[in-house]
Order: sequence, then C-alpha cells, then structure tokens
Amino acid sequence: MAQTATFTTAPARSVWDSVKRGFTGYINVMVRLAEAGPRMAAVRKLNETTDAQLAAKGTTRDREVQRIFGGHFYL
Repeated sequence: MAQTATFTTAPARSVWDSVKRGFTGYINVMVRLAEAGPRMAAVRKLNETTDAQLAAKGTTRDREVQRIFGGHFYL
C-alpha cells in the first residue's frame, strides 16, 4: 500500500501584493461607478441608435458625444 502525504501552504504575500490588490480594488470600484453614471447610460442609448435615426433628429454621432460629455472629454 502506498501512502502519500501532501502539504499545502498558502504562498506568502508580500507588501507589494497587498498594495496591488488594494489598487486593483480601487480601480474596479471606480470603473463600476463610471459605468453606473448617467453619461454611460446616455452612451449606451447612443450606441443603440442608428445613424439614420440620428439624421432624422438632425444630429450626428459626433455631436451627440460632445453633448453627452460636454467639457469633460476632448475629441
């Protein structure tokens, strides 16, 4: 009969690993906040709109992006 002993130890975490995990968590929260905002909802709606529908409204995709982001985004 063969016997096998296995030992599993968690890898030692360095301070740098903790910093990376904290930074990654912060970035994930910021992305979720941005995606939940009203600008992202407007961009989603714009993505669902065809160019023909925009032309019927008398606007273009570029103008709509400028309207949505205003002075917060430079094209």
